[in-house]
Amino acid sequence: MTRRVKFQSRWARAGVAVAAAGLVLGLGGCLGTTAEADPASGASSSAQPGSAATSGTSGTSESSASGATTGDLFIPASVAEAMAANLAPAEAQSITQKTVTVELKGADTEKQAGVDVADGVVTLTQATDYELTGTLDGQVVIDVSDGDVHVTLAGVTINSSSPGALVIENADQVVLTLADGTTNKLSDAGVTAESDDSDVPAGALFSRSDLIIEGSGTLVIDAGAGDGLVSKDGLVIDSGTFDVTAADDAIRGKDYLVINGGTFKLDAAGDALKSTNDTDATAGYVWIAGGTIDATAADDCVDALTDALVSGGTLKFSCDDDGIHGDASAVIDGGTVTITQSYEGIEGQVIVIAGGDINVTSSDDGLNASDGSGAGGGDFTMPGTGSGTGTGMGGGTMPGWDSTAAPDMGDGTLPGGGTMPGWDSSTAPDAGDGTMPWAGATAGTDGYGSRGGKTGGRGQMPGTGTGTDTGTGTSAGTGTTSDWQSRGGGAMGGGMEGSGNAILVITGGTLVVNAEGDGLDSNGTASMSGGNVTVFGPTRTGNGALDCGNGITMTGGTLLAVDSGGMSQGIGSGSAVPSFDTRATLTAGELQIVGADGAAVATYTLPKGATTIVFAGEALASGATYSIVNGGTTVATATT
Repeated sequence: MTRRVKFQSRWARAGVAVAAAGLVLGLGGCLGTTAEADPASGASSSAQPGSAATSGTSGTSESSASGATTGDLFIPASVAEAMAANLAPAEAQSITQKTVTVELKGADTEKQAGVDVADGVVTLTQATDYELTGTLDGQVVIDVSDGDVHVTLAGVTINSSSPGALVIENADQVVLTLADGTTNKLSDAGVTAESDDSDVPAGALFSRSDLIIEGSGTLVIDAGAGDGLVSKDGLVIDSGTFDVTAADDAIRGKDYLVINGGTFKLDAAGDALKSTNDTDATAGYVWIAGGTIDATAADDCVDALTDALVSGGTLKFSCDDDGIHGDASAVIDGGTVTITQSYEGIEGQVIVIAGGDINVTSSDDGLNASDGSGAGGGDFTMPGTGSGTGTGMGGGTMPGWDSTAAPDMGDGTLPGGGTMPGWDSSTAPDAGDGTMPWAGATAGTDGYGSRGGKTGGRGQMPGTGTGTDTGTGTSAGTGTTSDWQSRGGGAMGGGMEGSGNAILVITGGTLVVNAEGDGLDSNGTASMSGGNVTVFGPTRTGNGALDCGNGITMTGGTLLAVDSGGMSQGIGSGSAVPSFDTRATLTAGELQIVGADGAAVATYTLPKGATTIVFAGEALASGATYSIVNGGTTVATATT
């Protein structure tokens, strides 16, 4: 039985009027409204399903969210606040009926009250407690018109030549228990259907009802037809050991997927963990509150149509697309998250890092706050060309670019006319993919041309003058504390960075990012009031360790950001913590920030070289000079 609440915008339901305190949020620039949960509300970042923060029957959200709002965006201070605005997950209902024991043995499976057997299909038809053992080449189907069902798997092997080995067609709720000390195996084959209304099961373990899984046994799923474990309603996993190999998604719940515990090894040709409800703003979320998860995915490791939430657990993700993706938000306030491979590590329109130990490796952006509208790219003008339009999540396209007829560009000629400034045809890269080549040595007076500095963000593409901005900004930056911050236009410099409706907020936790795209990227605003953040930015010049509108606004915490200097950005002008940024030739190895007294303020291990460094934190003193020591040698000094 499907349980849903009437659709209502999460932002309207959360309430626009909220208490102003706590989080520093971007509004306009990187300054703005503030809010946090009322301490008396009982909301806790470690709340579990059924606690005060999420109590209520499935389909009813009894708590109101108290997170901040900026415009039409709801910014939860914690996972508990995000869940207070969501559909509460189902809780197991007790069943006191007599247990029906079923030994699966093909056509010889015994028919009895509540158990039908026909054509290789064993159908369970009573709202009662079942215990299954044995082996079956066929299907086990649960079809109960009214009531809850409890099924214990006590050592079963079910192999189906068609989609779905264990299929829950109808029941109010099903609780599946993995018996202690048993291994249970499900496999299927054939072709599944994507439609929710299809009669064809979409997974080897497939449910059209709320499904709760518990117990200390093992479940092995080999899904040859499509998904591994699927609920077309809500899915809660409390415990157990899971080994899932899937031709598409490994584990999927439509209304929600909640993982409170268990041990998981997931190998998915699609997404590893997924929720897909796109019609109810309170549903479509993935919440990981505990467990140990090792997931490999050809797409995302976590993909939520609304919120991707992590409040606990030990997670190790390797994927070809996003490590953690939530269309509305990605919120982490606990647990250990290690993303060893990704295209973009963590992505959502709102990203909140409030706790946890997080390590992200990405081939593109480490954290990307974006509304997906392409506003982050904006319109920009390259010297000698017409205008282009930003596309995708913060990117920009080459003016006049046609990837099907990519020009050679060996002479520096740009599609649509004009010539790349500082072009050296002897070292021209292959531009067949639309990448904008960068010469740099003759762009401007120092190789930076008019790229944005600390006070101006990125600027546009490198200029051909002597530090004059080629965008809409007017003059070189006015910074005095570093070598590079004064090289960019005082204003935004044109719009390769935009002001999209997206927000990045960091209030706590430890975050390490190793990115070959932008390290921290917000196509709207960004703020940091606590936590410890380290960003090892790109070695290529088209991206930067920080890419946050007019800079990330800091009122607390510690931040180190290093990159190749191609698109470097400093701390936002409204920040309240001391900082410095400077150029220095850095190599992989130990990096220390050393005060005048010879004591190290901070020590890091660089995994790769860099040429610019940004450091900010409450450990620094205003107006003090610090040495940057790399591999035991002082390579630069900087003054806050």
